Formats: sequence, C-alpha cells, structure tokens
Amino acid sequence: MKIAILGVGLIGGSIGLAAHRAAARDEAGGSRGGGSVHVSGFDPEPAALEAALALGAIDEACSGIAEAAEDAEIVFAAGPVSTLAASARAALLAARGSCLVTDVGSTKRGVMAQLKEFAASGAFIGGHPLAGAELSGVKHARADLFDGALWCLTPRSGSEAGGGASPRSDGPQVGGGGSEAGGGEQRRARLIATIEMLGARPLELRAEEHDRLMAEVSHLPHILASLLMHELERSEIAERLAASGPSFMDGTRVAGSASGLWADIYAANADMLCAAVDRAISGLEEVKGMLARCEADRLYAWHEAARRRREALRGGAQL
Repeated sequence: MKIAILGVGLIGGSIGLAAHRAAARDEAGGSRGGGSVHVSGFDPEPAALEAALALGAIDEACSGIAEAAEDAEIVFAAGPVSTLAASARAALLAARGSCLVTDVGSTKRGVMAQLKEFAASGAFIGGHPLAGAELSGVKHARADLFDGALWCLTPRSGSEAGGGASPRSDGPQVGGGGSEAGGGEQRRARLIATIEMLGARPLELRAEEHDRLMAEVSHLPHILASLLMHELERSEIAERLAASGPSFMDGTRVAGSASGLWADIYAANADMLCAAVDRAISGLEEVKGMLARCEADRLYAWHEAARRRREALRGGAQL
C-alpha cells in the first residue's frame, strides 16, 4: 500500500509512523498483506522532509505534490488549514485510478465547499483526527498519537453525510488496496480501514455539525487558554505562582500551540467560534452575578454540576 502525506509535521509525521507500526505488526503476524507499506512525503520545508526521513515517518521525500501522490492509494493533506484545499486539489488532479484524498484539518466547511466536485464523486473525503499536542513539528510525531482517538469524517456535505459512528471494516490490512474498482463507497471503506489501522475510531459528521462542535470542544478552549495568559499579572511573583500552580498550567496548556496554525483555524471557523464566545461571555456574566451577590449555594450548585459532568466524561463516553 502506498500512502502519501502532504505536510510532514506533527500529524503528518504521526500518520507515517503509525502506518509503519501497523505494517510491522502485520508482517510479524504473517498477514496476507505482507506488512507492505510505502509512505511518500512532501513538505515545502526541506528541513521537515529531512527530519521525517530520519525519524522513519516517511520512506521517500518528494519534490512536489504530484510526485508524492503518484500511484498512492490514499493521500493525506496535512498542512495548515489555509493550504489544505489547494494541496488536496493538486493531489486529486495528479492522482491516478482509485486514489482517495483526505485532509486532517480542524475545520471542514471550507475545504468541503472548495472541493465539492471531488467530494461528490467520493474521490475526496474530509477528515479530522481529534489528536495532537501543544508541541508542533515532526520531531514530536508519535506512532501512538491516534490510539483510541476519534477521527471525524465528512463525506460529501450537508445532509449527505451520515451521523454517528461509522461501521467498522472487516479488519484493516496494510496493502491489498490497489485492486479496488475505485467507487466512492470502496474509497470510503478503504479510508475507514486505514484510520482503524492507524489506531483511531472513525466518526461521520456533517461538515457544519463538525465545525459547530469543534468550536465548543476545541477552538473555544484554545481561546480561553490564551486569554488566561494575557490576563496574568505581569509581575515576578505572579508568574512564579502561575508556573508552580497546576491549575493555571493545566488550564493554559494549549496556549503553547503553534500560533500560525491556530490563527488559521480561528479565521476558518470564525462564525461558529463567535457564537461560542458569546455563550461563554453570557456564562461568565451569570457567574459574575452570583459572585457579586455572594450566593454561595448557587455557586456550589454551579460548580458541582460542572464537576459531575466532567467526571462522567472521564468515565469514557463512547461514540
């Protein structure tokens, strides 16, 4: 099986490492696929390509998108959100036969709209693994990054995309995909099998639903973490206390994420994020009122409801 990765940063590099890990396991287990996987990579930064090769995330460093996508069965566009549609389109135009192109972006409406003709045929399926770290770059890539993570898929758009968990494949194999006829459903099945091979759990959503939910569970928390950093008093004692306090450091961990990456995400999902910010402001005003009136009982109930909901989430809600 040949996989192409366009953008060999944290996510792209981890896809390559996870694919190689799966291949090694298949080979050790004597799978009929023989554990055969070849990962080609392209990145506009030569240093990133060199690092990906040295790490073993890719087997071949390519000079362009067309070269990387040649004969690939699946292409992952894994660059910044603002570049994904162009990268995916270039791969789609260069790809042959039954190749499936997907992306890993944190927002989906934009890329789905820009590639709607390819999405309609099933040649492109939007994707987003809910995995990552505040550290960026291929040097932080890990083979286990996707283990147990949800991987959202937005096939086509609007009401055409299903809701809920995708059915599992009959067991992902590394290799053996090149003989498929190339229909949209066969491409979708191949992508699901590959995602499971990488260790993740596929979940199909409509693009609009995905972006609304990501505004709540991912993009708004990044905004709030950065806000806390901006609001921290600029004094030696305040900074020493913040650095030593687990509450502050835990709550602001994602403020350490790459600024360019997140500026793109904020802009791409600005309308959904504005709505989420408005709801957060309304919630803060409600808490402010309880504090101003010293309503200890209401503050207790408010905090207790949040605590119980978090404990339920930690219990492992499965989709």
